[in-house]
Amino acid sequence: MGYAEMKREVTNAISLIELLLDDMEYSHKLVDKEIEDIKKSYATMNDRLLEARLQPVLRIMTRTVFAAIEGLCYKTKNLSLHLCDHRGIPVTQTEREDVLEKTTNKDGKTINHYPETKENIKQTLNILYRAFGFKFEITEHEKWKKLCMAIDVRNRITHPKNLAEMEITGTDYRDESEGFEWFTQSWKGVLTLLKKSGNPI
Repeated sequence: MGYAEMKREVTNAISLIELLLDDMEYSHKLVDKEIEDIKKSYATMNDRLLEARLQPVLRIMTRTVFAAIEGLCYKTKNLSLHLCDHRGIPVTQTEREDVLEKTTNKDGKTINHYPETKENIKQTLNILYRAFGFKFEITEHEKWKKLCMAIDVRNRITHPKNLAEMEITGTDYRDESEGFEWFTQSWKGVLTLLKKSGNPI
């Protein structure tokens, strides 16, 4: 990939990342708006009733945010692979397969290979920061743990075994919000890295 093409790839990635981050933030605003509207509609409103009324929008928010997260990871790690190749930074075959989400089975056939969300985020940040000459490792801090809890909620409502598993509690929502805040801030850091010095390449 030549310089001009690489430049276009970076510019495209920045635009897509900004769009997906906007989707994440807008989904939170929809929940806040729904809370305001519900409170205005009822003379008395306890936490349990509010939680019950919020269920559809909480599920929509959770699905929307994780769709954005998966999209952000996919675009970021593919761009990072191009940057590594462009700069001559070594990438192992296993890492390349993780980025491309494809692997070769024992019969030599190429098959899809989708990492779990937690690993996907770690792999993405790892190869991104390596493309810029930094070592990156996620520590088990509180907001990362909250994001992991949010992943569990997403998995539960995506593959429910019973009706109760479709419920997102107020505690779930608070955990999700903290986890999503960490993710959003991390990807704003990604944008800063890509835009640094006005010449990310």
